[in-house]
Amino acid sequence: MRYSLFPGCIAKNMYPSIEKSTGIVFRELGLDFFEDPYTCCPAPGVIRSYDFDSWLVIAARNIAVAEGRDAAVLTICNGCYGTLSAADRYLKENPSAARMVNEKLGAIGMRYRGNSQVVHFVDVLKDMVPTIEEKAKVELDLRVAIHYATI
Repeated sequence: MRYSLFPGCIAKNMYPSIEKSTGIVFRELGLDFFEDPYTCCPAPGVIRSYDFDSWLVIAARNIAVAEGRDAAVLTICNGCYGTLSAADRYLKENPSAARMVNEKLGAIGMRYRGNSQVVHFVDVLKDMVPTIEEKAKVELDLRVAIHYATI
C-alpha cells in the first residue's frame, strides 16, 4: 500500500523529531510513503464545534489530496487520525454531505471520492511486527504504553 504522510501541525511545528523519526523508520521498513501539501486536519474541538460543514470540507480536502495519488492518508497524530477518519466515515455514510463537500471542493478543482483509507501509523507498525523484530539493531528492553486516538 502507498501512504501519503499527514504529519499534522503539532508534529510538524512543535515536535519535528516525531515527523523525522517516522520517516527514518518507514524508510528502514521499506514502506512506500511521501508527503503531500496538506492543511490543518482540522481539529474537531475547535472548528467542528463552530462550523461542521467547514470542518468537513477541510478534512475532505486533505483526504482528496491522498486520493489523487491513490494512497492512504497516514497520520502520526492521534487528533488528526480522529478528525480525518471521522470525516471520512461521515462522508461515506452521508451522500448529501459528500455532494455538498464536492460542490465546495470543485471550486478548487478537487473532489472527494471516498476510495482512500485513513490509517494511523501504529496500525501500520503493528502489522509489521515480524519485520520490525528482524530489523531491530538494539534491544532496548522497554515497557511502553499506548495513547489511544479519539474518534
